[in-house]
Formats: sequence, C-alpha cells, structure tokens
Amino acid sequence: MNKEYNSPNEDKRNIKSPIKSFISKTSITIVGSVVATIILYLLKLHPRVSDDASTINYNQFDGIVNNFIDIKTMVDTGSLIRRQVDNNNSKPINESSKQNFSKKEFTTNLEKSPVIHQYNKNIQANNNSIGPVENYEKYVNGNRAKASIAVIIVDDTNKFLLSPSEQIENLYKTKSYTVYTRLFNSSFFAIPDFSDLIGGNYKVLDKFNLSRYTNYIVIGSLHSIYQPGQLNSSTLICNISMNVTIIDTSNNSIYRNFQVPTVIGNGVTSDQAYEKALFKLLNIYNSDYSII
Repeated sequence: MNKEYNSPNEDKRNIKSPIKSFISKTSITIVGSVVATIILYLLKLHPRVSDDASTINYNQFDGIVNNFIDIKTMVDTGSLIRRQVDNNNSKPINESSKQNFSKKEFTTNLEKSPVIHQYNKNIQANNNSIGPVENYEKYVNGNRAKASIAVIIVDDTNKFLLSPSEQIENLYKTKSYTVYTRLFNSSFFAIPDFSDLIGGNYKVLDKFNLSRYTNYIVIGSLHSIYQPGQLNSSTLICNISMNVTIIDTSNNSIYRNFQVPTVIGNGVTSDQAYEKALFKLLNIYNSDYSII
C-alpha cells in the first residue's frame, strides 16, 4: 500500500493557515474601523456653531483631535499585529505548537502591548471628561397632583415675582384650571438655565420631564417704567406691559405668544403707582388672554 508524505513546506503552510485566517479577519476589522473613523472625521470637519452664531463649540475641536488619535492607534495596532505574526513565523513550528496556538493567547499578548494600553487610557480619559449628568428633577416641586397650568412671572432682571404670579394663578383658577406658581423651587431661579429660559431658550425645558407635572407653562416678563406725574409733580406714573409665552410641555414648544398692552397707574409712591397699573393690566389679561 502506498503511503503519501507531505513535504516540509506543505506542513508549514498547513500549520500557518489558522494564523493567516485569524490575521486576515483581524486586518479587515482594523481597516474597516480606520475607514469609518476617517468618514466620521470628514463629516465633522467644520466646527459646529452655537445658536447665537458667535461662539464656536470647542468640544467639536476636541472630537477631531480624538479622531486623529484613534486613527493613529488603529494603525499602530495593525503594525503590532504584523510584528507578532513575523515573530511567530520566525520560530520553528511543529505539530504541538499548532495545537497549542489559540486566538485567546494571541489576544492576551496583544492587550499587554503599550499601544493597546495607551488606547485604553485614552478611552478612560474621554469617559472621565464627560462627567456626571445633572439631575434637573431636583429643581421641580413635584409632590403634588398634575396641574393644567404653571405660572412664572419675572421682572426686567429676570427676578421671579411671586405676587403677580399668584394673581395670574388666581385668574386661571376662576376659569376652572388647576394652577400653581411654584413649579420650580428657588434654587432653579439662581442658575443660568433660568435666565436662558426667560430669554427665550425654551429647549432648556428638554432637561426636565415637565409633562409629568403640568400641561402648560405661562412665562410672563413684566416691564415697568416710572416717571413724574404730569398734573401733580408729587405723584408718580407707572407704565407696565407684559410679554407672555405659553409653552406646551408635551413637546416643549411655543403654544402661544403675545404682549399685554401698556397700562398706566398713578400714585403718591412708586408702590401705589405700581399696584394700580398692575391691577389694570391683570384685568386686561383676564378678559382677553386667560383662555388656553
């Protein structure tokens, strides 16, 4: 009976085939990752500009730099794999080494390399730079039943005005709405997000889940100007107007936007003039604007 023998070169090729198969798959994965990263970099090439079109978002620049680091790390990893293969091929290969070779062993050696170690450190540093996400629910007074309307009235300096807010709250209650003025606690009025909200950045509300607490938010900005009385110089005249925006919390969009016309109040003191003007303004609000 004839017995077939394989040449030494054929044995080596057969032994190397599992290594080549694994390296081929690994190389394809690395090349695909590099190409994907380059595409993402090209898509993000131009830095994004903030809403006021004046301030560059420098986090975008950091992202571009990190993309370069990732590309370099992947290329270095490919070089490391090639050196690992060359070292394995330079050693005599016998049947026992073929049986002992495993993907797990190769991966373990790869993870110990300086390149992979630095790559893992970069990932950890990026994760740490993000920082914890602030819980905005802490600014909400949520220990109550869901309301139809929440009212927030501020002055020219964005200071929360409790008395006008409560008076408008009472106007809505006479129309059978469930209303409250203390949707947010006092700590929210002290942070920049409140000023952004009053300034018209209603996307600040996306940080909350306000539809759990109210259907609408009435945000009023009260403007008052004082001047001496025209007929009696010992009196003061207060001119008051109010810009109002009503937010639909189901999608945090503007439901309605209007301005209550300017009214005038006279008084011996500024407080008297203010109260009389505010009384007139609320009467107009009640008759013309209090239906949602």
